[in-house]
Amino acid sequence: MVQQLVQVADDVYMFSMTQYNAMFITTDEGVILIDPIGPERAPLLKAAIGAITPLPVRYVIYAHDHADHISGGAIFADTAEFVSQRNAVDKVAQRGDPLTPTPTIAFDDFMTLTLGGKTIELYYVGLGHSDNNLLLVYPAQRLAFGADFIETQSVFTGQIGPWLGEWIESFRWIESSLDFDTLVAGHGIIGTKDSFRQAREYFESLMAAVTAARTAGLEDNSPEMVAFVQARLAPTYNDWAHFDERIAANVGGVIRYWEGI
Repeated sequence: MVQQLVQVADDVYMFSMTQYNAMFITTDEGVILIDPIGPERAPLLKAAIGAITPLPVRYVIYAHDHADHISGGAIFADTAEFVSQRNAVDKVAQRGDPLTPTPTIAFDDFMTLTLGGKTIELYYVGLGHSDNNLLLVYPAQRLAFGADFIETQSVFTGQIGPWLGEWIESFRWIESSLDFDTLVAGHGIIGTKDSFRQAREYFESLMAAVTAARTAGLEDNSPEMVAFVQARLAPTYNDWAHFDERIAANVGGVIRYWEGI
């Protein structure tokens, strides 16, 4: 499996493998890691960290509870504490997965972690892709990391159902309240803070296009509705990753949101 290690800043690295991204920060007292990204990738991630620093991972942060991003963390359990937003704790514990340690450090809306004189900020971003997504902000390097609730110039998966309105508001809040330049996401290319504006405008344009399709009398989720929405969005978003393959699922996600499903 192809892997890549990208130095994002002096002390920050993005590890990428099979379309998943993790990020780690090196300090004089150890490493802060966000997302182990699965049991098949975690050992290679650990080796990549070891190639940069001999110091151990001291914190493993779960960007949200979904297993494809956080399983495999047990490989760091001999040295690390595990951190998440509070809503993730029971979800992780209930799975009983020995490869995914349950977080022992949790927060509600905001917390900071300091290691080796370097401080990161963790923000709960509210309902959206899940009920426990967090955004890591590293002020010293003006960068952030988030997984699944944000991607850069990429159409989202179909999981955009019941909380789409809150999801849009979370983007608006990040745009107005947080200060950083670089965005590393759990999938896809490195972006910027402006990736949140672009993603919000995509959701808003998607909803407007589905509304227009309904006004034109097209049946929900029909091939005709999907083609209508795709044609409306293509001039702006045709170059985004996964546009053709995911647009039907995105139309369905908007309809599920409106139906409260």
